[in-house]
Amino acid sequence: TIAASKSPAFKAGKGLKEQVNAAKAKKRKK
Repeated sequence: TIAASKSPAFKAGKGLKEQVNAAKAKKRKK
């Protein structure tokens, strides 16, 4: 599982989730 968490696909998925969460947070602040 440690090797899987270091895979590019896992990092890309995590980054995408963070971007979506950031976008939602911005919408709430407005």
